[in-house]
Amino acid sequence: MARSLRAVGLAITLVSIVTFSTLGYTIFADVQGFVGSLQSGSGSAISGNAVLQGSTLLLDLNATVQNQGLYPLSITLSCSSTQQDGATCTTAHATIPPGQTSTLVFRMSVPNGTEYTSGAKQLHINGSATLALEPFASVTITKDFGTLFRPGGS
Repeated sequence: MARSLRAVGLAITLVSIVTFSTLGYTIFADVQGFVGSLQSGSGSAISGNAVLQGSTLLLDLNATVQNQGLYPLSITLSCSSTQQDGATCTTAHATIPPGQTSTLVFRMSVPNGTEYTSGAKQLHINGSATLALEPFASVTITKDFGTLFRPGGS
């Protein structure tokens, strides 16, 4: 009986070591790949664009993400449904398999956008970014997405 329990304990220990090692490697590889793409000369991994259509301000946030890890990477960009001055957002979501690259397009629409482009008002859009290494861990970061865009352009 003691020998069986020892074998089970050893098996659980080995599985735990392998799981946490691959999870640690995946986190390292994904962070290194993302930071590397930000520093590459081939273009930024995150870009923004602001366009005024009539009186509506359209803000696009494009994020190109590589998954260099061993597990699927799930990314969601969203904002709460209640925003100042009737601003609306689309939710961008992607699950990126290992070794693949994906681009997320997150669009915000702000009525009466001329007030923001002239600098008369400051734009505040509360949003969140959720990153998950499926099926192990996830983190949600809440940020004022409006501060990513400055009057007169991105």
